[in-house]
Amino acid sequence: MGAAAVSVAVVSVAGPGSVGGRFVRVGTSLALVALVYAAAAHGGFYSNELEFTVLVVAAGLAISRWRVGLTRRDLNAPVLAVIGLGLWYLVAGAFAHDLTSTVPALLLLGALAATVLIVLRADATERRWLLTGLIGVGVLVAAIGWIGVAWRVSPYALEDGGLWRAASTITYANAAGALLAALALLTLGAFVVEGAPPLDAKVYRVAAYLLVVGLLASASRAALLGFAAGLAVLIVSTRGRVLVRSGAIFGGAVLAMAGLAPSMLASNTPRPWLACAALVLGAAIAIAPRRGFAVATAVAIACLAVPATRHATVHALQSLRAQRVTASSPDRSHELRAALDLAHDHPIIGVGPGHVDLTWTITKPEPTTMHIAYAHDEYLQVLDESGVIGLGILVIGFAVVALSVWRARRNIDAGIFAGCLAALVALALHSSMDFLWHIPLVPLTGAVLIGAVLADAGPPPGLDPTREIT
Repeated sequence: MGAAAVSVAVVSVAGPGSVGGRFVRVGTSLALVALVYAAAAHGGFYSNELEFTVLVVAAGLAISRWRVGLTRRDLNAPVLAVIGLGLWYLVAGAFAHDLTSTVPALLLLGALAATVLIVLRADATERRWLLTGLIGVGVLVAAIGWIGVAWRVSPYALEDGGLWRAASTITYANAAGALLAALALLTLGAFVVEGAPPLDAKVYRVAAYLLVVGLLASASRAALLGFAAGLAVLIVSTRGRVLVRSGAIFGGAVLAMAGLAPSMLASNTPRPWLACAALVLGAAIAIAPRRGFAVATAVAIACLAVPATRHATVHALQSLRAQRVTASSPDRSHELRAALDLAHDHPIIGVGPGHVDLTWTITKPEPTTMHIAYAHDEYLQVLDESGVIGLGILVIGFAVVALSVWRARRNIDAGIFAGCLAALVALALHSSMDFLWHIPLVPLTGAVLIGAVLADAGPPPGLDPTREIT
């Protein structure tokens, strides 16, 4: 994955265009390199991975601004929100007598601002290619996660509560689900419903199909809720066209999931070839709905006629529904209470970044004191780390960014806007149910989406508006 992204950066320098334009292309390509690296390296979770990701993004920003530098336009809503939250995190760290604990948060915040600025500097063609590259990253994540489940390859799939769930290279199923949900919505809105230049429309249909399959394979309830919320946004934005043009994609994904389900149950012997057959049939439906549906239906009926296959599939789907289609989660309830208690004890400034310790005691199977550093709710995590002031800065920043995104809807392609908006809604909702912001790949993806929406339709200031993009 990393070698492919580096080749993109090298190739982007070649071709006609102004020198300033080539700098922008290299900067945009480096932003994609950072995303590819983070996807391959646990989402950028560990400190050395975060540092390298930030370094690549910083290099991309420096190169993209080589001849132009920063302008007043760069002090936009996302950048100001990041600056405000970063300054308050320094205050919270100072009160906790541990400024070094703020470094990871500040690095990530800086990378988010830099990513937005890089995307803002790119033109419409470059932004489309960046979004396409990001979708390609998601497809790879989905494929690796699916393979992990079908063949029980750890850590690309991990057992959780009797289920093998797709964790992919991120090695965290919920974060993988969040990424795939957002990118599936982006693909459906921007390239399936509204048209798919510069690649063939069928390529984007396959991409959307694989992203939805990967999302289902993650078995992340929060990711599915986020996807449902984003899909509702797409339905409204496209006046229902997303359902008409994407119904076959969803149908194919459900069929693929039915074939994968027996391999997801830890109590079952994996059936990778059943999963492969269902994946291929589902793809046929997604690409050619009429022909594919007829063929897939005939094959599915033939397969279900075999008692062993029918029993395994039905039993697996029933088990999945029993274990995942539920709001019950005792551990999350304990975390929520502990996080609220911590916020009550440190209401104004919080305990400082990196100092959250959620503690509770369980009695079964034996008395044990639990210690968790994450609240599985990023908004509550910010409240615990930086108090009501930090949360207030975050909420105000989100509100200002949301207003800026809404105002920008007339400046860009309607499909890009609909897809990015739906993806951002999914990420925002899911963030209230998992610690997604601690997986840098996820917020960086959000930064790309915000930058793509806020970038206006005209050429960036200070660059040659006639330059060619190849």
